Amino acid sequence: MPQQVANGVETTEGAALMLGELLAGAAWDGAKMHLFQSSFAPTPASNAAAFAEAEADFTGYAPAALTYSGQGIDASGTPTAITDRVFFQATDGVTPNTIGGCWIEYDSMATPPVDTSLEYYIFPTPVPMVSAGAFCGVVVGVQLPQSDGYAIVDY
Repeated sequence: MPQQVANGVETTEGAALMLGELLAGAAWDGAKMHLFQSSFAPTPASNAAAFAEAEADFTGYAPAALTYSGQGIDASGTPTAITDRVFFQATDGVTPNTIGGCWIEYDSMATPPVDTSLEYYIFPTPVPMVSAGAFCGVVVGVQLPQSDGYAIVDY
């Protein structure tokens, strides 16, 4: 019997609706951005515990709550929302880190809360957080789960 495989294609309108629903869902509302050290090489199979083992620990570091823009359509036609810029800064050089990327994590409402890593971004060039004043600013472009999204990193 003949068989065919037909690939699905989302409409822009449908993708925009799904992104809006995604961002309104519990997993993204209240999510936080974390940084991981460059010695960690995450994969899609990495879980929250693996990210936590490699989490940044430079003096002045703390995960940051995220807020999202309204959504727009980027130049390639993909519905996208961006986060506010998250600013991380070292306050001294006592615990130097080299930052390999960031991840977005959600703590579920379960008792006790369960950490869940939602997505991660490996920085093309690791960011040195080795002295007082060193900083890293990150804006994430959130797209549908089947799209990669992106991170813009300043340092």
